[in-house]
Amino acid sequence: MLTGVQQVGENGEYYYFHDKNGDMLTGWQQIADEWYYFATEDGSMLSNAWQGSYYLKEDGKNGSQ
Repeated sequence: MLTGVQQVGENGEYYYFHDKNGDMLTGWQQIADEWYYFATEDGSMLSNAWQGSYYLKEDGKNGSQ
C-alpha cells in the first residue's frame, strides 16, 4: 500500500496517499508546514501553476500566501 507523497505513473506525477488506509487525497493538503494542491480530477500534484489566486512553485509548495 502506498502512503505519503509518491511519484508514480508514466509521467512521473506526484500523488498524496493517506497514511491510514492508502486513499488518494485531493485538494489543498498541508504536509509538514507547507501547503500543496492535488487536482480533484486525477489527484496529481500541481506545480508551476496557479490554483485560484495561489501560485504553486516547481516543487509544488504554495509560493503566494
